[in-house]
Amino acid sequence: MSLQRYIFFGTQITQILRISADFLIICENQDNLRYLRAKNFISLCPQKSIIMFEKVNLVKKANIYFDGKVTSRTIFYPCGTRKTLGIMLPGEYEFGTDAPELMEIQAGTVEILLPNETEWRTVAAGGSFEVPGKSKFKIKMNEVVDYICSYLN
Repeated sequence: MSLQRYIFFGTQITQILRISADFLIICENQDNLRYLRAKNFISLCPQKSIIMFEKVNLVKKANIYFDGKVTSRTIFYPCGTRKTLGIMLPGEYEFGTDAPELMEIQAGTVEILLPNETEWRTVAAGGSFEVPGKSKFKIKMNEVVDYICSYLN
């Protein structure tokens, strides 16, 4: 089954090679195969993470901040857990939090200044950081950043 020019989380998938009860094997290109667990859709490929969220509700309305330079979509799991999946364009931003948050950087690199810290820290793709609830943090980037924010309470 071919998926010509199908884009999935920023990755062009050219072909589904095999589907079984346990694994979905997809092909980005001739040299890069990805193996996904079919049952819970967790990527087994160490180079990049492809994540599929199963049985979630999506809020259709986008969250738009800083004149459209930061956008995200909210998903809710059946248990009530909330995440946002978003993109940040190059710039410097300050966010306030209500609940504690886990920010996972999927693509790009950010510099963060967390509450009660005086030094900026660099977090690259594949990295993450936590922000306390009822606080503010600063974040800046020189490239487009793809992120997942998990609300921890």
